[in-house]
Amino acid sequence: MELDSNLTLVRPTDEDRPLKSIDEQVDMQFVSETDVRAFPNSGRELCVLPVVRVLAVLLTPTCDLGEDRWLFSPLRRVADYPQINRGTLHSSTKGYGDMLGVYVHPGGAFDESFVNFHDIVSVPSEQFRYFTQSRIANLSKEAQQSLEDKLARFLSRGWGFAPGEKVETAGYYKCRACARYYGVPERIVYLKVGESPPKCKICSRGQWEMLLKHKKSKDIVAETVKPGGFTKLLRLIGWSRG
Repeated sequence: MELDSNLTLVRPTDEDRPLKSIDEQVDMQFVSETDVRAFPNSGRELCVLPVVRVLAVLLTPTCDLGEDRWLFSPLRRVADYPQINRGTLHSSTKGYGDMLGVYVHPGGAFDESFVNFHDIVSVPSEQFRYFTQSRIANLSKEAQQSLEDKLARFLSRGWGFAPGEKVETAGYYKCRACARYYGVPERIVYLKVGESPPKCKICSRGQWEMLLKHKKSKDIVAETVKPGGFTKLLRLIGWSRG
């Protein structure tokens, strides 16, 4: 029997009626829902669903394990995805914003792998409570912290102006992608309305958000963005006043 992406129905052979139960002593046939007409009056159908058993990482926080459903993300082998850069996957400063890298299991339970936060599945938790042998590994404290930080950032994406975009409000701006790290030069720029933030010298991209004024804020000497050669040319010929 070949299963497709549609529901595979179980019906009696040569009879136009629903199957009473899976134990009914009749010849049965498997048909796609697209090949037959539904029964009237919302009659119930028996169907076959394909099930795939895979390794997965539990994403539900431990304080929420009392809930009836847990969140999992399938564990995928890095070797099956050659487009993934291993150095970026395991980087603590650069990294992929929507993936978490998992090193090879010391006991050989799984190869070097990763989880993708775009692929999260909600699963009833009951079977995992009583069959604890299904757990084969725990994340280290450092890996767990990385998972928490990455998943939180993924689900609550911060927003800022990218290089080339024009800001709508004059003020002081800082790259929010780099503000999370200590020991790097703090770069604050002052932008006028319609000006574009520069490319960040730290992360090579830039996600510039406007800084708010606190009642104790003091004036600072901020970097001013210098116009590029093309903008200077436009100003020279009078096509731009910015």
